[in-house]
Amino acid sequence: MISPEDLHNHLPRLDSHNIIKWDKEDNTITPGQNWGEIEPILTTITNHYDSHSRGDAN
Repeated sequence: MISPEDLHNHLPRLDSHNIIKWDKEDNTITPGQNWGEIEPILTTITNHYDSHSRGDAN
């Protein structure tokens, strides 16, 4: 579920920076032209979170 904060703050900002393409009419989100610039960062964060949630991290 998308929170009101996401709808009114985060999604419009990500869309304006071409990180995502947000189709408000269809309520869909797809990677934008600049997605590749942040994807490695998000992967690192996700991997770090996953390792901590499993107890693998030091």
